[in-house]
Amino acid sequence: MRLTWTGLLLAALGSSVGCESRSGSRPNEILVLLVGGPSTGTYTTNSPAVECTRGTAGIDRWRSHFIDGAAANRLAGLQLVVPDAGGRAATTHAFYFGLRLGHFPSDARYEIETRHNAIRSSGAGTVRVEERGGVRTFTLDGSVGDSIHIAATIRCRWITRGSVPGA
Repeated sequence: MRLTWTGLLLAALGSSVGCESRSGSRPNEILVLLVGGPSTGTYTTNSPAVECTRGTAGIDRWRSHFIDGAAANRLAGLQLVVPDAGGRAATTHAFYFGLRLGHFPSDARYEIETRHNAIRSSGAGTVRVEERGGVRTFTLDGSVGDSIHIAATIRCRWITRGSVPGA
């Protein structure tokens, strides 16, 4: 079942028509499928506001970040922090994923925290990291509690590299 969800996410991103950035290249993209609970649905954005960085959240850390303060009933924020999984394709169980849907303070929030140094762990899942043709793709398959499943794909075409050694 999880492979089917991942396949649906990749197919939807591949067929989406996004806005173009000022440079004429497609911006970074986010697609989230949430199943279970009152926020069940598909949430997407392909905005220049989707940031992808390496080395700015610590040595050998990948980070994707997005905030939309005007998001009513849609994707308002997402943060993914992944230790460098190494190589061009790898899967890890250690990551942080935060998702906000709708306006603060009544927004819905979901968190998966599985990093080894976490103060409080929550949820479970995996993140697959792949790089093809200069595009870094993060595919998350996770759960929060027993009834909420989250599948997310983040495509990073533009990556900001930090000044931390090793970034």
